[in-house]
Amino acid sequence: MIDAVTTLRVKYRFVAPEPYVLDDRMAVALPLEEGEVVSGAVKSPRTALGRLGMVATNPSPQTVPCLVDFYHFFAVKEEPRIFSPLWDFAPTLRSKIVANEYFHYRRVNTDCHVIGVRGKPLVDQWYLLVIYDARAVIEVFHQPINSVGQMVRYLIQQGISFATAKPVRNARLTPARRSEFTLGYRQLGYDFGLSDYADYEKKRSDILCGSAGRAALTRGGIVWRLAVDIVKHKRITDGPTSSVAWNGKKVGEMDGRSLVDGYLSPAEEDTICGTYKVYTHFKAQTEDRSWFPKASVWELSGYNQGYWTADNEAWYQKRLVEIQHGAKPRNAKEWRNALKDIRAGTATKVKKWYSAASDKFLQGDFSYWQD
Repeated sequence: MIDAVTTLRVKYRFVAPEPYVLDDRMAVALPLEEGEVVSGAVKSPRTALGRLGMVATNPSPQTVPCLVDFYHFFAVKEEPRIFSPLWDFAPTLRSKIVANEYFHYRRVNTDCHVIGVRGKPLVDQWYLLVIYDARAVIEVFHQPINSVGQMVRYLIQQGISFATAKPVRNARLTPARRSEFTLGYRQLGYDFGLSDYADYEKKRSDILCGSAGRAALTRGGIVWRLAVDIVKHKRITDGPTSSVAWNGKKVGEMDGRSLVDGYLSPAEEDTICGTYKVYTHFKAQTEDRSWFPKASVWELSGYNQGYWTADNEAWYQKRLVEIQHGAKPRNAKEWRNALKDIRAGTATKVKKWYSAASDKFLQGDFSYWQD
């Protein structure tokens, strides 16, 4: 686990000064009187750290004020613009990506950033790395990486969502029929126990050892976490099989080619998260109950920072302990309540700003920056 200062530098290109002193350009108006409210502002440093996903990094007392000021700069300021020397994100650094000697970067759109190697047309390469979040593009290009395979390994380690896509002309995709794994149905009031959890773990492992394992490991978020200890990373770095050209999933389009990769069926994704169909009081209706939050719930929660944070891991380890002590599967409403300690709207404000600013940077729009 990396510390808070390193997290700020790697994820946000923020260089915390030592010793820390608030730069006047970061100052924001905070509540001064009892009862005064400033949108986005928090009183508790722990709340600010939680919304950054950094409580579990155990920052030093000297670092906490820096983290709180960093959070408030984006949560409170209406149109924050970053600056040197606190941010290593200057417009001049763009050439490191768009004019890289080895890697060939192409922005297709806001949600599709393609990376291959130079010396061969992108559409003729075995596979291309597709990153969905511009912030992650900036991050990966600042790592000591010498190949697309190393980029893929780094993204896996960070729990960042991506694809390894084949460029296919005139793709006519018909997803292959796969055995629909399921944890089945349970009656109203069924008492889940550790034997049920053990059965779920076995079925999850069976799914992940099959063709769905690659897609799960590139999914990011909770699905990634449930797959990362099972799926061999080499299955992803080797690239997708040729069969994705006719039974894969389209993740983008470039130069008249569809970019296709493997996929997870909804049933496979639900089963990885430990989902059962449980009958309710209303005739033959059922509700989904799962050992872990379904991906759709996780992604809308304040825990979703676009990568697997230290707090995400602390939460996950706590949940494993809870299950061993009798915790049961929850429905979607219960999961939303369980995850609402981190408010999604304010927690993702920093994430959204950085994604938007990174996309501007990659397009040559430097309105995010102040000299």
